Amino acid sequence: MANSTGKKQQGSTPVKVAGKAPSAAGVRSPLAIPFTIKRIPVDRIRRYKRQPRTFFDKHKMKSLRESMETLGQGDPISVKIIRDDPDHDYEIVNGERRWRAARKAGQKTIVAMVYEIEDELTQFKLSLLKNSGNAPHQPLEIVDAIARLDAEECPTAEIAHLLSVHIITVSVYRRLSKLSDEVRELMSPGRPRKERLTFSAALQLVELPPEKQLELGRKSATGELSFKRLKHAVRKAAAGQSRVIGDASVPYRNPNKDYTMFNTLVENMTEDLDLWRESSPEDYLRIFACRDDADRRRIMKRLDDAVRFIKIIQQGLASVNIRHVGPRVHQSATLPRIASAS
Repeated sequence: MANSTGKKQQGSTPVKVAGKAPSAAGVRSPLAIPFTIKRIPVDRIRRYKRQPRTFFDKHKMKSLRESMETLGQGDPISVKIIRDDPDHDYEIVNGERRWRAARKAGQKTIVAMVYEIEDELTQFKLSLLKNSGNAPHQPLEIVDAIARLDAEECPTAEIAHLLSVHIITVSVYRRLSKLSDEVRELMSPGRPRKERLTFSAALQLVELPPEKQLELGRKSATGELSFKRLKHAVRKAAAGQSRVIGDASVPYRNPNKDYTMFNTLVENMTEDLDLWRESSPEDYLRIFACRDDADRRRIMKRLDDAVRFIKIIQQGLASVNIRHVGPRVHQSATLPRIASAS
């Protein structure tokens, strides 16, 4: 096949021509672009520098290379024809992992779906859509992809289609764009898993100032804060913050939401403890039949702590005078400072 510049694409071998792939209802899918399947030279392909996948796990890459050496190529990669590079005829759309593995395995050719794509944004969308059906993207790769598509004014429904997720999930990932660069680094897949900030933990931090994000993010990533304690620390930090809406300064936290969480905690705790209230010594003997006395002492210590915490909470509630004004509840007395339970 010759291109418009007269440069022949070296060594390409047609295999078959495929028709247009179906698109999702109501969304114009890049999968509808026609393509041809060919076997093409590996060294005539260049990587796509702006593709959404930026992290390549070295262990998975080694496994993929070994698989290609023993079993050969599975699914074809996707490429587009290029005409502005004398050293290459194709640029990857999807399948850089397989292309890298093929090079490492010493393969000279690779089977590819060859597209004619004129604009780079369509290439990006097709890459994102095809990637979503293979190895999952890292959370920050998704965040950055959504940011780029938002900059291009792509509808949320289209972004959700490209990522193969619900539109609500797109909104959740958008929240992570509020993270500071230092906190994003804590989420890097290149960090050891035990030192990496999780997706769920990162979501808790997004409404905090950058310095507080980093402080709590580090403690969460290193295990100093459990997820439950992180949520509590975020609530305390957010309670002291406010944001301006119109001419009013309102707290980040909604008191009604905090009340619901507190009330649910008390209800669940009461219900769970009530199940054990009538247990006999024989019941406890059966429970600890396969445990040593250190386990019994550890649980006794935790129960002592729980009783102490409950007394402190009761003291705090007893010190607050609540009066009703219309449908709202106002606190007319300031909660006194209570000694730490620790």
